[in-house]
Amino acid sequence: EEDTAELDQILKTAQLQTTADDHRPDKNVEVRVCVPEDIDVLSDIYSRVFPSYPFPVDDPEYIRETMLANVVYFGIEEHGQLVAVSSFELDESSHTAEMTDFATLPTWRGHGFAQSLLARMDKSATDRGVRVAYSIARALSPGMNVTFAKRGYAYAGRLINNTDIFGRIESMNVWYRQL
Repeated sequence: EEDTAELDQILKTAQLQTTADDHRPDKNVEVRVCVPEDIDVLSDIYSRVFPSYPFPVDDPEYIRETMLANVVYFGIEEHGQLVAVSSFELDESSHTAEMTDFATLPTWRGHGFAQSLLARMDKSATDRGVRVAYSIARALSPGMNVTFAKRGYAYAGRLINNTDIFGRIESMNVWYRQL
């Protein structure tokens, strides 16, 4: 692992953010479940945000298949335009859900949209009977690690050089929370 000291510092900073945050976006912003009509926009956002990703989220057909199976997509809409998205993959047999696929268009970053999405996802997962939510977050992403820590997720370890994401192989931090 090349950036161990930097990754450790990002994690330490995130773990200091233990205040639960039910972040609420501006009045002009709607946090909602995505529908099949959003598929092309979802794939476009993913292709614009991620140079590489472990799954073909930039392929509308992949999103359609997963949406019809066990993945619930969420979006933040500003004046009728999706600007940030995420999803959870539901495993009904184990009552778990992976919180994943967070992407915010570059010009919309810094508004706390990941916090808003995760709060909505946690509630939706709880309503569907999920007992434990988890995620693997890019260890190099201060924002995503802080997002999970603020929502009360516990750090469970690091997967070293685990995932081809953002144009390179990166380490991922594991987070989980009982809902």
